[in-house]
Amino acid sequence: MKKSICPIVIAGLCCVTSISSARDIDQGTIEINGGLDLSISSAKLEPESGGRVDIDTKTINLGGLYYVAQNFGLGFSWDYTSTDIESNNLSAETSTSIFGPAALYNVSINEDMSLRFLGAFLISSSDADYSGSNDGFGWGLGGGLSYFISDHVSVNGTVQYVYLKLEDDDTGVDMDSNGFGAGIGLSVYLF
Repeated sequence: MKKSICPIVIAGLCCVTSISSARDIDQGTIEINGGLDLSISSAKLEPESGGRVDIDTKTINLGGLYYVAQNFGLGFSWDYTSTDIESNNLSAETSTSIFGPAALYNVSINEDMSLRFLGAFLISSSDADYSGSNDGFGWGLGGGLSYFISDHVSVNGTVQYVYLKLEDDDTGVDMDSNGFGAGIGLSVYLF
């Protein structure tokens, strides 16, 4: 019996906490956000056949939102990724830029934390020095947690799924790209 009462009590306390001290974002607020993806990495692969492959990826993202209603913002998102690959004295570089309109809904947990649900329509452009370029479009959905360190600044952790339909500019071949990503960043709120 204790096991069934405990989740009910915790859920009730969370509801009372969010009602008594909510972190709502008012209509007319401008949010400027940016961050680095946790996918920033340097990988070293050493296949059994010999040789070594080094992969280094860096990603930054920026965005802006205008809250058209309390807790609901519309704006844009932009991600830039640079990947360097080196293998057996050969090297290759790829850069990708993804831009598009975005929407975010904020759900207050308490005065210091919020859940964030976001979606975006995305336009992608990628250039690779070894294979040319490709362009395409897609969408992204995600969610995250914001911790407000002051009234004007929050630290955000985000997990998102992105799907892109791309076309190689030289060959016209279509490709699909999709996957999950996680990131951490900051938001600044201007009232």
